[in-house]
Amino acid sequence: MLFYILMYLFISVTALMLLKLGANDLLISISGKSVTVKFSLILVLGFIFYLISFFTWVYILKTNTLTFILPILIGALYILIILGSFFFLKETISFYQWIGIGIVLIGIVLMNIK
Repeated sequence: MLFYILMYLFISVTALMLLKLGANDLLISISGKSVTVKFSLILVLGFIFYLISFFTWVYILKTNTLTFILPILIGALYILIILGSFFFLKETISFYQWIGIGIVLIGIVLMNIK
């Protein structure tokens, strides 16, 4: 099960990074009765990765209790998205975000105490 959880986290974060990068190239224009949509390959890859993460998430839900797995994965996703944005998108992390990361990590540990 750990394999699927790690796969879900990696694919979800990758999907969100690709969607963020691809969104810069998205163009939607409406003129008269026609609609034109232009998007990049990066956006399509992000969508494909997000679709794969959806099916992985459904499998994880099928094999775990929602009250156990949801808080852990959502917390881990928050942390990984912030770190991914910092390293790959060159976004800044505020002091309060660092505190939030610490609190989320404490929460994940507490959620695993049986």
